[in-house]
Amino acid sequence: MIHLLHGADSFSSAARLRELRQALDPAGFNGVALDGQDLTLDGLRGACDALAFFGGGRFVEVRGLLTRWGGGKGGRKGAERAKPEGDPGADLAGYLPKMPPTTTLALWEPGPVEPSPPLRRALADLGAATERFDPPRGRALREWVVGHARELGGAIRPDAAEALLDAACPQGWGEAPRGREGAPPNLQRLDSELRKLLTATIARQDPTVTRRDVAVLVVGEAESNIFDLVNAIADGNARLALARLRAALADGVVPEQVLPLLAGQFSTLARLRAAGGARAGSAAAQGLGISAYRLPHVARQLAQLGEGRVTRCLEIVLEADEAIKTGRSPNSEDALYRAVLALTNAERGTRNAE
Repeated sequence: MIHLLHGADSFSSAARLRELRQALDPAGFNGVALDGQDLTLDGLRGACDALAFFGGGRFVEVRGLLTRWGGGKGGRKGAERAKPEGDPGADLAGYLPKMPPTTTLALWEPGPVEPSPPLRRALADLGAATERFDPPRGRALREWVVGHARELGGAIRPDAAEALLDAACPQGWGEAPRGREGAPPNLQRLDSELRKLLTATIARQDPTVTRRDVAVLVVGEAESNIFDLVNAIADGNARLALARLRAALADGVVPEQVLPLLAGQFSTLARLRAAGGARAGSAAAQGLGISAYRLPHVARQLAQLGEGRVTRCLEIVLEADEAIKTGRSPNSEDALYRAVLALTNAERGTRNAE
């Protein structure tokens, strides 16, 4: 079986690829992921022809191969230099009918592609499942944001969803622009922003994300980025953390918005430590909600902190949160300042001890 997944909505197509991988290779023993930017036809043939362990089927996913060959509208810079000579689409079309029937090949592309005529005919003759993913727009996109927040275990008001779209889609999120190519809505960024918003509001009595939350955490991100504040704290940079904390509080951010993010950050570090720390693979990190892009930074924070200090730092955050909620600390800003000092001093002390 052959699957072709492409389109401007790479967030949804990547989710579909994960679904296929989970369904066809749940144990992870009979699958392989290949980077199409460096792949040769011989390499692809070898991966597809290999026998599966313990019998059964084999799952082969290839990312960006057709884009590299010139079938896509938005490949990597320099892709032209990587294009092979001849007609690779025709060569692939000649091989596909010979692919073992026990192998499933999934071709994933980061944007829309137009296979060459020989390859298009071969895909049609073999009954390939072609799925094109384009991001929703207008009311459908707003409903996607509201529904995705629900999938993530939270909620966002419709007017807040519109505010988020206004902030995250600077070229507009209504109808596709006419007469010119416009950047489509980036669902990956919307997913990231939603996760931040839901984390920041989870400790409230009513955790539903509002327009005010979006204004503080997304629209006002350039002026008051509390996520950079959290990273400065996790990095152990006391001077930068205190400067950003003062700026955030001056912009109207309240400690109840910062503490859940800190708890989430140190919880992530604790789970990464349990998964093997810097030795954790990308698959394990992805299971923890850490993207391959973020993994080196998070692993570096864990190393700077010292694995033995992770639990204590998480305790400091939870103690500050409890002190505010129980009234033991009548001034929530003072409680947050003390927590930030304790966290950064603890990290610096650990690094000196090491």
